[in-house]
Amino acid sequence: MKSERYPMRPPRLLIFVLAAACVIAGSFSTAFAGKNTSKISIDARKKPVDIVPVKYQSVSKTAKTDQALKKQNLASLFMLDVYQGIPGIERGRVKYVRVMEAMNLEWHEQARAARQQDGKAWQASAVSNAGDVARKKIWGLAKVHEDGSARFTVPADKNLYFQILDENYMELHRMRSFVNFQPGEKRSCIGCHEVRRQAPLLTKAMPMALGHPVQSLQAQPGDSEPSRAIHYALDIQPILDNNCISCHSSDSPKGDLDLTGKLTMYFNRSYENLTNKGLVSYLHTDGFGSALCSLEPPLTYGSHKSVLVDRLKGETCKSDVTQEEFIRIVTWIDANAPYIGTHRGRKNLKWKGEPDFRPLPVSSD
Repeated sequence: MKSERYPMRPPRLLIFVLAAACVIAGSFSTAFAGKNTSKISIDARKKPVDIVPVKYQSVSKTAKTDQALKKQNLASLFMLDVYQGIPGIERGRVKYVRVMEAMNLEWHEQARAARQQDGKAWQASAVSNAGDVARKKIWGLAKVHEDGSARFTVPADKNLYFQILDENYMELHRMRSFVNFQPGEKRSCIGCHEVRRQAPLLTKAMPMALGHPVQSLQAQPGDSEPSRAIHYALDIQPILDNNCISCHSSDSPKGDLDLTGKLTMYFNRSYENLTNKGLVSYLHTDGFGSALCSLEPPLTYGSHKSVLVDRLKGETCKSDVTQEEFIRIVTWIDANAPYIGTHRGRKNLKWKGEPDFRPLPVSSD
């Protein structure tokens, strides 16, 4: 049985129940007798999947807007327990929540990319090597308390998703959809990927996050500001230039791995080698994904599954990557390994030499 409940004017409650294994013909009426129930007509040939009331209802007086947050174009989110919905992750391992944005390609940018021949495969304007079609932006970190709770501000009017991180700022699990917040909105969730009809567990203890002020998002180690776009040429290539190309360059690089920044048609040499040779683990969603995509368990992909990270942490690698540089690398991988952080300018190599060829991101991107 599939059921949905929608609040109406008290004491009414609209309840829709669909018997998936049965043929529904003619009409359907609620299973509860009483003056506040009604009959709903359904045409079975149209295979109804949901019924949503469209009559306007006044907003509950308890759903208040935080005016101070609204003025800052912010909202707030309370997570009861991030460990709910992530089997296999032991308590105490999650230290942070990273707030990320999946940035859209606007229509005028898509049209410009087509004129400039900046698209690659299914990507109207090249962003990654068969990974996400969306650019990624970090909005900052929030600490997770020992009981798994967290409460923090988020930017409003953005396509946001969340990552839970360990003490090394490496992703343990990520949210594969995204959510929007209205300015001043206050929202809560039970955990990670919980069923929407699930209720929180009964507990006598107050969540630790509610005993502290709402956190403002903080910058990652090495970042001067909490928010920035992920851009390979700015974030990763300088680290490779300083630490790796002494071994991984020239005509016969060590391990047949060239990590130089020589430009290619849409990306550069090191990026294509790291992604094509399977040295970074990321989710391939170049075909725009599916509404029916399966939910992967924690640690299915990302920095914890990447050969590059294992090599950097191992004794065989002679690089002297700092902690801040390491965090930049794993953040890029866990953002699903994008290359481009801005759609401004021109991307195709044929435009090299033009003043707007592959510009770096700015704060407005």
